[in-house]
Amino acid sequence: MATTSISSMYMENSGAVTGDGYGLWIGGGSTGTVGGNVYALYIATPFANITGDNYALYAENTANSYFAGNLGIGELDPQQKVHINGVMRLEPQASSPTGDLGDLYVNSDGTLYFHNGIDWKAVQVAP
Repeated sequence: MATTSISSMYMENSGAVTGDGYGLWIGGGSTGTVGGNVYALYIATPFANITGDNYALYAENTANSYFAGNLGIGELDPQQKVHINGVMRLEPQASSPTGDLGDLYVNSDGTLYFHNGIDWKAVQVAP
């Protein structure tokens, strides 16, 4: 006999939190050892035959996200804060966004701009 089930975890706060609040906290402070890889959070492919969107990780709110270490996108051993193995896409902007030193954006005609800390400057690509 086949069994169909779905598991979920739902958390809600209807009171007042006076200190730090965690929707889900995963931590460890044990003194044991691990003989293989360690994953604080491992998200396996949970479903097959998906007819809608499929997200391994989805954050609906607009809050900032924080990663203390390096972030690899398509890269298992990131060597910088953001290490992308593949193509990065910048969505074209109709007008210059607010910027600061080191920011990049592409305008609607495809020109890449770099912010030098004072103003946006078009990036000159040598032939």
